[in-house]
Formats: sequence, structure tokens, C-alpha cells
Amino acid sequence: MAGKAVQNELPTVPLPEIIDNIPLYLIPRVITDQIQTKGVTIAYIELRRGAGGCFTITVYVSPRRVYRRTAVHAEGGITRV
Repeated sequence: MAGKAVQNELPTVPLPEIIDNIPLYLIPRVITDQIQTKGVTIAYIELRRGAGGCFTITVYVSPRRVYRRTAVHAEGGITRV
């Protein structure tokens, strides 16, 4: 029975990824890379202007989407949710 209880646990959700000191011209490239890496698990992306014209990008992921994506992959189902 302990094996079934472990199966129903939610996977740990990674902390938001913070990318500092990004110049203005690199913002589209960094956001594109994050979307390609994390895909549908992204809940939202926050962009803040810092000192000296550089920006900070914070990428938040949705726990529900992470769980759904890992559950589908574990069952050998669809590769894209």
C-alpha cells in the first residue's frame, strides 16, 4: 500500500528562476529560451527594470501544469500537453 501512496504525491515544483542583468536587446532571446525549455509549465514571466538599464526576468511555473506534464510522461502518453 505504501507504493500507491507514493504514486499519488505531487512532484516538487522548482522555485522561480531569476535571471539578472539582462540588457534590453537580449530580453526576447532569454524569454524565447525559457519558453522552449519550460514549455506549457510556465504560469507567468515577470520583467523588472534594474539599475543601469539592465533588466531582471523571473519565470514562475504552475504546480498543476508540472504535475499534469509529469503524469502524462510517466504513463508513456502524449509527449506534448
